[in-house]
Amino acid sequence: MAFDFNMIEGIKCYAPELALDNSGYHPEALEILAQMEERNFWYRSRNEILKKLFKKHIGEKHTDFLEIGCGNGEVLRALSDLKNMSLTGADIYLSGIKFAKSRLPNVKFVQLDAINIPFKNEFDAIGCFDVLEHIDEDVKVMQELAKALKQNGLLFITVPQYPFLWSEIDEIDRHKRRYTRKEITKKIKGVGLEIIDINCFTFLLFPVMMLSRFLRKRKPGKPASPVIVKKENEPEYPEIDIPDYLNNIFRIFMRADEWLIGKNVKLPFGGSIILIARKI
Repeated sequence: MAFDFNMIEGIKCYAPELALDNSGYHPEALEILAQMEERNFWYRSRNEILKKLFKKHIGEKHTDFLEIGCGNGEVLRALSDLKNMSLTGADIYLSGIKFAKSRLPNVKFVQLDAINIPFKNEFDAIGCFDVLEHIDEDVKVMQELAKALKQNGLLFITVPQYPFLWSEIDEIDRHKRRYTRKEITKKIKGVGLEIIDINCFTFLLFPVMMLSRFLRKRKPGKPASPVIVKKENEPEYPEIDIPDYLNNIFRIFMRADEWLIGKNVKLPFGGSIILIARKI
């Protein structure tokens, strides 16, 4: 099935009316965020966990992979280490896609709206990493992800866990929800996918995360704190940009999560859910 698109600045745009809308994030901060994520303990560990799970569930088989909501391309950069992957990144904003393409010239990129994915039975695997919590119509997106997968294709997703952890950070990050395992399981099964693996991460650091979130609870009637700006057009992200010594300590704890998940240990709790489902 062919889908219509417009070419804008060399990128196939399937939702061109949204391509230049940058209301979802600060486009001038793309490079700042990319540098922070490359060294931040949480992003590094999430990427290592994803690579372990890709090797576990896909192995060495050639795989056409699509990432929905690729942002600045940090996950795709990590997955490019897996030589059996043909990578495609997709996002709604053209500015993010252009920046990701400048970092990853060998990756294919397209612009699209996740509630109307222009592919059917096309990809062996699809990833959607910390994206669903930003979208009102999350079930519609899950239906579209299932549609774009080939038969027996795999869906990899990560989402924030536990509504009781909701804090000012979620509002600053423009989250619509935090998930329970029961909720995400029910929704994934409801679109015809079979869950083959589900786990948590940010396990050993969970007490620290919980304390941090409770301290950032917003009192009723108090507006959320804006993203801090140190200089003109230079936003600061205090949850990502932390002191090096603290980042190194947290990285040690997260390595334990990586090791446990690599040994197929089911972690009892954690700040995030990671789920793999198959199209049946």
